[in-house]
Amino acid sequence: MKTGIFLILLTFSTASFAQQYAEAFVLEIFDNYVKVVSPKKKSKNVSVVLLNKTLSKIYGKVSTTKKDLKFMAIEPKDTKTYSISGSGDSDLMFIPLSPTFQGIELVYGRKAYEIPEQK
Repeated sequence: MKTGIFLILLTFSTASFAQQYAEAFVLEIFDNYVKVVSPKKKSKNVSVVLLNKTLSKIYGKVSTTKKDLKFMAIEPKDTKTYSISGSGDSDLMFIPLSPTFQGIELVYGRKAYEIPEQK
């Protein structure tokens, strides 16, 4: 009896403390929101993985405040990985160009987060 209660408590306590991180920025793009999983540490060369969960082709770019680093295109229900170099100490942002969506700030060391559609 005591071990059963202990196992139940252990299961729920570890699930509530679980945090999601990746070695690259992973952007899951849905129709109404984008889910972002970020790497823990900042680096000069980083990868961006796009998972298109929509039924339309997505065009976008990764940029800093100073310049555009990479333009991207991904087919519906497809996954692509892009290497980004030269980001330095600047903050990165993914900007969907078509279909339009708000800019998504790519923040290092942050647990998984979602960006809802702006209305």
